[in-house]
Amino acid sequence: MNSEKLERLKKVLSGTEFEVEATSIYSALIKLKDIWEGVEFCKSKWIDSIHPINNVSKIAIGERYTPSTEEAYVNQLKAKAFGLYGEIQDQDKFFEPDGNTDTYREKGSKVNPKWDYVKHQDELFFYSILLYKNGQWAKKLPKRIEVNFDGGNVEAKGFYFIYDNTTTEKMINIGCPKIGEFLANQLEEYLNDEVD
Repeated sequence: MNSEKLERLKKVLSGTEFEVEATSIYSALIKLKDIWEGVEFCKSKWIDSIHPINNVSKIAIGERYTPSTEEAYVNQLKAKAFGLYGEIQDQDKFFEPDGNTDTYREKGSKVNPKWDYVKHQDELFFYSILLYKNGQWAKKLPKRIEVNFDGGNVEAKGFYFIYDNTTTEKMINIGCPKIGEFLANQLEEYLNDEVD
């Protein structure tokens, strides 16, 4: 088969499930393409989930899965992260799958890409926070309540603090007398040099 005919045959087969495997002077051997050649991710035929191929049984590949892409897998992970954590905000704290604890800080986080997937480790990062690794998700830790000193006057016996609405609600539930007693006890211990 001359090269002109071979190129025409390849053009006809382009976009189909067939390809030219071998040629001779008189003929061309056509075979069914292997749809799994070079594929690293697969999608379940029954449930909407994508997996790295190395996490799936070789027997199940052909009968239960179709080929997919890394991009589709990463998009699935991002959607799951949003479902678990919502919009990640400044000062959100996470217990990562590798056992570390990390806090998202808007000011320092713009250095790395917003989302980064490391294929050979099967890890998904949001800036520097490891949210996912090999089937394990980070745990979002409860937001720490912060109370900041805003000034005061010792002679007038008044001190002022800044805190958010969530803290206000919690303080209302505890009650002003209990909080006042706690603050008085802490100040008393401090002034009597009883605090380490």
